[in-house]
Amino acid sequence: MNKYILILFLITTHLFASSQVNLVEVKMKAKQVNNIVKAKILITGDFRVPSVLKNNENYFITRVMATIDGDIVYDISLSHTFQSSRRLQFVLKFNFLYKGRGNTLTFTLTDNKGKQFQYNIKIKNSLGKNDKLNSQTKIFKPIDYRKENPKLWEYTNTNKAIKALYGISKGTSNVININLDEYDSSLRAYHVRFNIHSKIKMKTIAIFSDDLTNFPDRKKSPSIRAIISLPENTTVDFLSFNILTLGTCCVDWSVPITIVGVDKDGHVYQTVMDATLYCSADCET
Repeated sequence: MNKYILILFLITTHLFASSQVNLVEVKMKAKQVNNIVKAKILITGDFRVPSVLKNNENYFITRVMATIDGDIVYDISLSHTFQSSRRLQFVLKFNFLYKGRGNTLTFTLTDNKGKQFQYNIKIKNSLGKNDKLNSQTKIFKPIDYRKENPKLWEYTNTNKAIKALYGISKGTSNVININLDEYDSSLRAYHVRFNIHSKIKMKTIAIFSDDLTNFPDRKKSPSIRAIISLPENTTVDFLSFNILTLGTCCVDWSVPITIVGVDKDGHVYQTVMDATLYCSADCET
């Protein structure tokens, strides 16, 4: 069964059903067109991430999973660099092949305190249940990387983090394509938007970017930014991915972004792209 999945991080404010819990607001929608379901989840939160304040109470989302009747159709583990010290919105958008396993899509969010929250959304125009469907996603067993590999989220060097995740520090190049979008002044400083494409069917795709800042009173952010676990035969086509690149203002003019993937046979692939940093007015004065 071929499945198509893409991810999009953007700001949006309409056409969603809504839920509210703790510091996070969740809005969702899901619609079926023929056998393809198009799903979105908008997460808005008063996220509080590590800063120079030692007594800062951190709060951010570490994982988002989507299921239908137990079949996992999406799973991503996140670092705090997808959130910020102020209220932020981000959207997970993905499409998948669907022949009527059920008509309810369930999202499970996990925060950095280990708490989980579930949200259900009815799939508009769902075909309903189909007992004859032989689902291939049942064999997909995603990994909770924070439990299985907690050290991974502490490494501040990309090569060490890649080795901790995949067993080797480098992979075959020119297989995963990265396209950086043009600089967008509406984005917060040092946020970079890019696209990921690959014809190779991957089990996981991981995103890395080192923290090049040098502040003695602040711990560096981990190199790992996100790990996307992919159901079998998923096409890698992630659009408008948005991460925070960290460098010293007006000193580091570029920060490498590294995308690493592994296929079902264990082959590792790697692509590196330099993201240009733009000097802010505060740094120039």
